[in-house]
Amino acid sequence: MNQLSFRMLMERGIAAHQARRVAEALEFYKTALKLRPDDAETNSVYGLALVHLGRHEEAEPVLRSAVAAEPDQIGFRLNLAELLEATKRFSEAMHEIERVIAQSPEFARGWEKSGDLSVHLQKPAAAARAYARALKLSPENPDLALKLVRALILLRDFDGARMALEQARRAGAPDRASMPLYNAVYTMQRDWPNLERIAQAWTVAEPRNPDAWRALATADFRTGPPSRVRGRVQVGSGAFAEERAESFNLRASLPACPGIRRGRRSAGCGGSIGFHAAGNAGRQGNAAHLAGTV
Repeated sequence: MNQLSFRMLMERGIAAHQARRVAEALEFYKTALKLRPDDAETNSVYGLALVHLGRHEEAEPVLRSAVAAEPDQIGFRLNLAELLEATKRFSEAMHEIERVIAQSPEFARGWEKSGDLSVHLQKPAAAARAYARALKLSPENPDLALKLVRALILLRDFDGARMALEQARRAGAPDRASMPLYNAVYTMQRDWPNLERIAQAWTVAEPRNPDAWRALATADFRTGPPSRVRGRVQVGSGAFAEERAESFNLRASLPACPGIRRGRRSAGCGGSIGFHAAGNAGRQGNAAHLAGTV
């Protein structure tokens, strides 16, 4: 009976965690731990829920105990790295991720997290290498391609950035994500004809986005008559009055994707929390790593 209750508690906790009902998930994990207080997997997801609730001091000993109990479980290290990143201990987080990569070099999420941490550590070259490796392992992931673009822009590798942007768009990156990056690349290159081409497409895709009209006005200022520029500025000003423009941020939009413990994948990378079921031989687990913006 306890076995059934434990599984049900974990399933409900994971479902609540994925739905971002983290406080609810925490209660399920707590109850599950009363049945199996030494279960490393349950401790790991319980610790991660504490991280997502901002209870970092409580989370750390729990997450470290899970890693100590099963040091070969890369999902547990990912959860610990999540805490270290949240508390801005980026070098310590990188140490954990390096262990993950050494153990599972074909694991795209490990390389992606290495890239994210390299950005925090202001190491754009290392970030670009890590994102490129992750993208090679997961070429259909547009978020990885966009992260690589941002790192390449920091390195002023504009040719590489354009190639990565094309890959991102083939993988389905939305215009709202790719167009500001095209704008940044062509503006930095002073490539006004291509900026005009992209900006025209951007204003069609997002006619209420003032950044799109601003990009088009910039291109027109360099290539067109003053009267046309005034027209672009007037349209863009109207859009700005209706909707606040968000500035381009090279460190923005580092979306957290599901990590992995080694096992079947249950949720895609994106805005919601995802998890990976445990897949070790002879053991059925419930969840090893949940990640996302809560």
